[in-house]
Amino acid sequence: MNDSNRRRFLLGSLGLLGGMAMSRAHAEVLKPVITAAQARPWHLRDVVICIDPGHGGRDPGAIGPHGTYEKDVVLDIGHRLRKLIKAEAGMSPVMARDSDRYVTLEERVYFAQEHRADLFVAIHADSFPTPQPHGSSVYVFTAHGASSESAAVLAESQNRLDRSVGLGSHKDSLLSRTLFDLESHAVIDESLIFGKYIMDSITHVDPYRYTSVQRAPFVVLASPAFPSLLVETAFISNPQQERLLRSPVFRQRMAVALLKGIKGYLSQHAPQGTLLAARSAAVRALRGRV
Repeated sequence: MNDSNRRRFLLGSLGLLGGMAMSRAHAEVLKPVITAAQARPWHLRDVVICIDPGHGGRDPGAIGPHGTYEKDVVLDIGHRLRKLIKAEAGMSPVMARDSDRYVTLEERVYFAQEHRADLFVAIHADSFPTPQPHGSSVYVFTAHGASSESAAVLAESQNRLDRSVGLGSHKDSLLSRTLFDLESHAVIDESLIFGKYIMDSITHVDPYRYTSVQRAPFVVLASPAFPSLLVETAFISNPQQERLLRSPVFRQRMAVALLKGIKGYLSQHAPQGTLLAARSAAVRALRGRV
């Protein structure tokens, strides 16, 4: 976003409510809502969202009854989400995997850290040995026990993929040494808050499987630097849900729902120093004067 667009975006948000404050019969002298430095749009950065489509390359992920590869459908959803985020003022997307290649779990986390991500969203499609299970779900990291046995099994199956394809080991790695330090970190609480926004949004596309955000020890979510989620969009092992995942319409709807959840969270929890945070602060200040 160029400086001119940043200026219009910030000033436009101020104008939304400015008229209400000036409509008073006895208008008071208004104090500055933000400082001169804060008012310079070029000093305010975008929120960086890391999109992480799961699997890739020699790892197809789960395979549906009709031969649909998880790695393909989640990559498409990721690209659709990236396009949507690019169109939003104050937000910038990066992708940990943007083609059909394998990226280790640690490399995905390090990629997000290197790009100074503010949010991390891993996109997957669920699977089960029988075809009946269906629905979407959202997971955050935990180091001390999953929220359910199925969550624990799912996390273990994802975590061992690097070892099964011979492309990584978490033993004695920097990442594995941080796992048990994360449980008390405030980022876990923020991840749960973020997850609730995503959960409430995607359930309108694929009904949510549980009653709350789930917890499991996913290695790919093990970063103390930013809120992180893993989203299971649908069950690729369910023939009806596999048909949905093969549909461009469904994949677009899921990407739109993910964007809606991201925007909902950022409307209340945008990082300081970002354009979205400044806009929210300005709107709240103006509302307080009316």
